[in-house]
Amino acid sequence: MKRLYYLTEDIEHAVHIAMELAHYPFHHTYVQVLSQDEVGLSVHPLKSASYLARQDILHRGSQGLLLGLGLGVLTLWVSRFLGLAPGDLSGQWALIILFGLVLGWTGCLIGLHQDNHHLASFREDIQRGRTLLMVDVASRKVSVVKAIIGHVTRRDVSGNAALPVYAGESQSLAL
Repeated sequence: MKRLYYLTEDIEHAVHIAMELAHYPFHHTYVQVLSQDEVGLSVHPLKSASYLARQDILHRGSQGLLLGLGLGVLTLWVSRFLGLAPGDLSGQWALIILFGLVLGWTGCLIGLHQDNHHLASFREDIQRGRTLLMVDVASRKVSVVKAIIGHVTRRDVSGNAALPVYAGESQSLAL
């Protein structure tokens, strides 16, 4: 799965893009929207970004888990050197897993209080009133979805075409 990011000037334009994508029978395509206008999101048929998509829980939790496993192995190695390591293999594995779980859990708690690292570059745009559209799509359908969204235009008050701005992509777990 890939997550495509698009910035639009307003929620109505994001609704137009989401409706256009709904006309095509893509399996496993999921559209989420992030905007400061929460009331506008509740009025329109859009899915607001999930809590896991907004916060950095999974990223920080996985970093904590890896750090914990590494520290568990290091602690086991040092304790073996000092002659303090558990004698049986199950005790050694338990020590490594305990470090991984504790630091993974700590990482999740830290991630609860941080914005998603993928969304950090969009923070200013969202605060200025723009709407971030996140489209989760199968990797083989990325070019088709990009082409569809590229054709979606909306005329603003002055008659100028307002295109959605492609803002990048990342791997996605489709949260």
